[in-house]
Amino acid sequence: MMPEMDGIEFSLQLRDIPFKDDIPVMIVSAKDDFNEISHAYTIGISEYITKPFDPVELIEKVRRILCSD
Repeated sequence: MMPEMDGIEFSLQLRDIPFKDDIPVMIVSAKDDFNEISHAYTIGISEYITKPFDPVELIEKVRRILCSD
């Protein structure tokens, strides 16, 4: 857990930075609520993975981020 804010709140603050559009963001969270995940993608999160995660799934999500145009 992040001490001051969660990943969604951090991402909302990050998107106010002008050059942020070029920075992919992936949330790794223990929260597996459908609404939380849906909200994350709505605000522009590149990928979301819940803990505990499958290492192969994590690698695939990172590859998707790195290989996206």
